[in-house]
Amino acid sequence: GATIDITEAITQSTTWTGNNTYILKQIIHVDGAVLTIEAGTKVLGERGSALVVTRTGKLMAEGTAAKPIVFSANYPIGMRGVGNNNWGGIVMNGKAAINVVGGDNKAEGLADDVRNRYGGGTSPDNTHACGTLKYVRVEFAGEPLSANDELNGLTLNACGSNTIVDHLQVHRGIDDGVEIFGGTVNLKNVVISGSDDDGLDWDQGWTGKAQFLIVQQIPGRGNHGIEADSNRTDNNASPRSSPTIYNATVVGRAPDASNPGEGTSRG
Repeated sequence: GATIDITEAITQSTTWTGNNTYILKQIIHVDGAVLTIEAGTKVLGERGSALVVTRTGKLMAEGTAAKPIVFSANYPIGMRGVGNNNWGGIVMNGKAAINVVGGDNKAEGLADDVRNRYGGGTSPDNTHACGTLKYVRVEFAGEPLSANDELNGLTLNACGSNTIVDHLQVHRGIDDGVEIFGGTVNLKNVVISGSDDDGLDWDQGWTGKAQFLIVQQIPGRGNHGIEADSNRTDNNASPRSSPTIYNATVVGRAPDASNPGEGTSRG
C-alpha cells in the first residue's frame, strides 16, 4: 500500500482504503461530505493535526475485530506520546441539543470557525448522525492547543442518537479519553486506557447511554475515571446531563504520595 498525505479539507465523498496509510498534516475538516474509512486502515496524525467532522459532514469508520481502524500519532513506535509527540484526535460535531444559550457553541480546542461549531440551535435534531465508529482505536491524541482548551482522543459534540460508537479504544490521550458535549449519542463496548486527565467526561446536557465501559488508569497518569458536568455556569440549564451508564468498570491507579498535585484536571 501507499502512504498518502492529507493536506486539504474533504468536501466530496471520499474513501480511504485499508491497504494504505494516511498522514494528517494539519487539521482536516470533513465538510459537506462523507469520509468512509475501510477496515484495516491506518491514519497517522502529525502534531497540530486533527480530524474534524462538521455538522454537514459524516465519518463512516467501520473496522472489524480482525482489521480495526487505527488512528495514531505519526512518530516511531516507542516515541509516540513522548514529549510533544501527539496529534489532536477526532472531533465530531452534530446538531443535537446542548444546554448552552442559543444551542450553538464552538468546539473546545479549535478556532472559532463555522466548521468547528456544534449544536442544533433553537431547533435541534436529537437523532442527528455524526457517523459510525466501530472497531476503532485512537492513540496518543489530545494535543493541547492552549491552556485548559485541549482536544481529546474522541470528542462528541452534540451528536445524536443515530451516531454509532461501538467497539472503541482510546489509549494514552493527553487530555480526556472521550469527552461528550451534549447530545444523545450512545456508546457501547468502550475501553479508555492511560488517559492523562479523565476517562469519560461529559458536559452541556448529554442524555445518552453508555454500556460495557472500561476506564483503566496507568501509573503516574490520570485524574478521574469519570468527570460529570452539565453546565458550569447554570445548574438549571436545559437539558441537564442525565446519561445512563451500565456495566462500567473503573480501574484506578495508586496515588503518587510524592506528588500530591499529580493528576490535576485539565478541564
